[in-house]
Amino acid sequence: PWGPHTRHRPVAKKGAIRATMEVQYRAAAAEGMQTIIIRGGDFIAPEEPGSFLNMIVLKGLAKGRIEVLAGMEVTRAWAYLPDMTRAAVALAEKRESLPAFTDMPFAGFTLTMGGLKAKLEALLDQPLKVRRFPWWAMTLAAPFWELARELREMRYLYDLPHELDPAPLAALLPDFRMTSLDTVLREHIERLTPHEASQGTSMVTQTGRWSLAASSTAAKGSDGAGHNTPAPVTFRSAEGRT
Repeated sequence: PWGPHTRHRPVAKKGAIRATMEVQYRAAAAEGMQTIIIRGGDFIAPEEPGSFLNMIVLKGLAKGRIEVLAGMEVTRAWAYLPDMTRAAVALAEKRESLPAFTDMPFAGFTLTMGGLKAKLEALLDQPLKVRRFPWWAMTLAAPFWELARELREMRYLYDLPHELDPAPLAALLPDFRMTSLDTVLREHIERLTPHEASQGTSMVTQTGRWSLAASSTAAKGSDGAGHNTPAPVTFRSAEGRT
């Protein structure tokens, strides 16, 4: 599993940008800026029609099919955003006991497309057809469409089996419990009507990193009325670990 000590070897433009950013975060931590990076897989957000799962994988669910970008048995990491947010808050609340730089994998769900299909079929009580994502179309569109180029750069995340190490988060937050996969998928099934499935003009596709950066002074600051103010928070999606 990928964890805090996994070496950065970016193979895409965005991965190189994120790796450079994390070097800067480490340098800032050495100067007193506390940084917590929460690293998750593809974002799952049932209410967001532009999320990758809704926009591509489940867009044909109402018609009895799913669309897949890789082999049915390739494991991938997925991060349910409400759970990832709860983890971010819990880590922020423990920041005074954390080192200046914390790299925290958020394991989320480790799923294959075959496993996802089986789960959906059980919840729907019906078989589903499988359609392959047209990578050839992305190749044709790449010279003219930036998103197509970036999807092709990140194809390795669909071909390379991977998962994120759950042990570091479990050690820091032993009482943290994730929402069950069945509950998350039921949310998608309830929301994904044919109308909703056709909406959305942007896509969250990359293995995600959320970084929470807080200066030690801001973490202990005051709003002028005697109340403690929270640390500033920045959420970033990114990829670049192989």
